[in-house]
Amino acid sequence: MKNLEQQLTPDPNQLYLQDLVIEQPKEKFELKFDPERDLTHEDLKNMDMLLNDCRQQEDNNSWWAFSNLASNMKVLGVSTDRLNLNNSDWAGMIRQMNGWREDYNSQEAFIAQAADMKILGANVDQLHIDEDAKKRMRERWEQYFDHEMWDDLGEQTMYMKLLGVTYDERKIHTTALHGMEEKLQEYHLKNNEWDSFAFLAIDMKLLGATYDTLHLDDTAWQGMTNLLNRLRKNNSRREVAEMARAMYILAAHKAEIKDGQIVIEKYPPKQEDFSSTQPLPPHRKF
Repeated sequence: MKNLEQQLTPDPNQLYLQDLVIEQPKEKFELKFDPERDLTHEDLKNMDMLLNDCRQQEDNNSWWAFSNLASNMKVLGVSTDRLNLNNSDWAGMIRQMNGWREDYNSQEAFIAQAADMKILGANVDQLHIDEDAKKRMRERWEQYFDHEMWDDLGEQTMYMKLLGVTYDERKIHTTALHGMEEKLQEYHLKNNEWDSFAFLAIDMKLLGATYDTLHLDDTAWQGMTNLLNRLRKNNSRREVAEMARAMYILAAHKAEIKDGQIVIEKYPPKQEDFSSTQPLPPHRKF
């Protein structure tokens, strides 16, 4: 029989619990859409060409298309050097935006272009969102809410949040997000309106909806991917950028509006490495 000292002395040939490295399973976050991987050279070339086409057109409405495309490209990670916005571009966008501002029936276009320009870096003086403009935005917001126009309400709220215009957050979180989810499920069941599905889903995500309410299953991703490929085939250049932007926001681990910008966190933060935990107390074998 071993004496007590022998019993307490570790046996070098014995495998002890503290020698084992505990491996924690690591879930790999799969990015369903990554512009660095999934946007083709042809996609970017077509977007560049459309931007230049908009610059050359005499029609003021082309500046709305220009600002929309440029803001989508920025969210997709296209560099400011590649966008190459100049003073003439800003003058054209401001002129177009102010034209919408003066027309009561064009308030949807006004707020959409102002939000796009905010993403592109427009300052307060350029946008000039005065109290009268804010009042009109809130009136339209209430109309959308009262009539349960969830697509329009989601878009209007997202624009207002980008522009720093306040709205009734209580109504969003107690009523509106639930209504938006029901509408999203309708689009999902139809299985043929994936653009409407994607645009409503990104508004919901940017307004704080939980992941499970976005219904981003394999059917949804396949439907959105098929639509993106059809838009490419049809050479719908602005719509390709718009759809790609939506898919990128939806695929990202986290997306939020902060300081007038859409901030995207592609991957979850790195998890703590549990394999380097403190060793267990010495194993005693009696």
